[in-house]
Amino acid sequence: MREADIRPQDLLNEYLRLSAADARDFFTDPRHFENRPCPGCGADAPMLLFAKNGFDVVVCADCDSRYVNPAPKEKVLDDFYRDSPSTRYWANVFFPAVAEARRERIFRPRAQKIGAMLTGLEKRVIDVGAGYGLLLEEVQDLEPDYAVRAVEPGTDLAAVCRAKNIETFEGFAHDAATDPDWNGWANLVTSFEVIEHV
Repeated sequence: MREADIRPQDLLNEYLRLSAADARDFFTDPRHFENRPCPGCGADAPMLLFAKNGFDVVVCADCDSRYVNPAPKEKVLDDFYRDSPSTRYWANVFFPAVAEARRERIFRPRAQKIGAMLTGLEKRVIDVGAGYGLLLEEVQDLEPDYAVRAVEPGTDLAAVCRAKNIETFEGFAHDAATDPDWNGWANLVTSFEVIEHV
């Protein structure tokens, strides 16, 4: 697989430009940030590594995890995923242009691994950060009796999943985990290409 197949340079450059602009538009008010402990181990021992687009990237002195600190508060992230130009560009321009290449080279092999993991088990899968729902489509193509659900914070991408008849929780994983209709529903939860966002 070539990177250009899943990240064409011209589309990537525009996405990065929009992302930098969104960082200025959505994340400049210091009141919208809060310090947090390391998401890896819970320690409160951050050391500054570098700053990018107005965000401080730190490293945990205890476990060596890298994370943004201070981090945007949940309300600001909600607004970003719902209203930002970079999120809309990703959903409506970037991803449609590479969807089939990503389906074939990334999502179909992942679905096959999921199928092997669930051999002999009830087949109920939630994909956190489901995006276009391609992984869940591939899981269902593998075996139609799979029950699938999506967790997706982006308004446009959640709508895409719903249009594909995938039951979708529009929000973040921790909100879905506290919803009694979602908590404990699946026997496998996936989350690909998401951890770097949080």
